[in-house]
Amino acid sequence: MDDLRRPLRAVSRLDNAAAKPLVLINHLVEPPGKITGITRYALGLIEALALRGNCRLVLATGFSAAQLPAAIVDNAERIVTLPHIASTPLSYFRQRKQLRTLAREIRPDAVYAMNPMCPPVAGVPSIVTVHDLYMEVMPELYARRHRLWWKLFFPLA
Repeated sequence: MDDLRRPLRAVSRLDNAAAKPLVLINHLVEPPGKITGITRYALGLIEALALRGNCRLVLATGFSAAQLPAAIVDNAERIVTLPHIASTPLSYFRQRKQLRTLAREIRPDAVYAMNPMCPPVAGVPSIVTVHDLYMEVMPELYARRHRLWWKLFFPLA
């Protein structure tokens, strides 16, 4: 629906003091069109935030607008749809670069990571949802590479 070049709705400097906080939501880890428990939770939370109206939302996601709930599409200030990358390390480093670029442009008050495999954005406070600690409590159920990515990237969140 969008790329990094589309400008946000303008807010004058005089209005900034009274403006609602801008939250950049990182929903880039979940594969588009696949409704997992985490995706259901994430979309429900984003929808509730959108309907509440006490902050402005910019959503970075692999989902197209057609795959998102109408309340998100209708109430988000901007939806940035980027191609999904299944490889955890490649996705992580791509997110780092693209979210940094997007954050420089929109200057969010906070970044909300819907998954701990989302990288932080330097200079912007982060909110991270940790859905569970399955890699810590049942590591034997996961492939070595998944445990490695968890050990490398989770502490950075």
